[in-house]
Amino acid sequence: INPKKCSEIKSFCEIYNIPLLGSIPYDTSVTKAMIEEKAIPEYDKGNVTSSINEAWAALRNVLNLS
Repeated sequence: INPKKCSEIKSFCEIYNIPLLGSIPYDTSVTKAMIEEKAIPEYDKGNVTSSINEAWAALRNVLNLS
């Protein structure tokens, strides 16, 4: 939603050697899922769900849980 803030976060992570595990794109399906009281993967199998799954896999990898 805020490209400048996203850039600042990425730069911060690079400076402090913090792995950036992923990013979640803006999508109206997030709001719709919240209104229906559902988790995003329950509501929609699109780009947001894919991004969440990729970030989760990256976290599992960092924590050696794969």
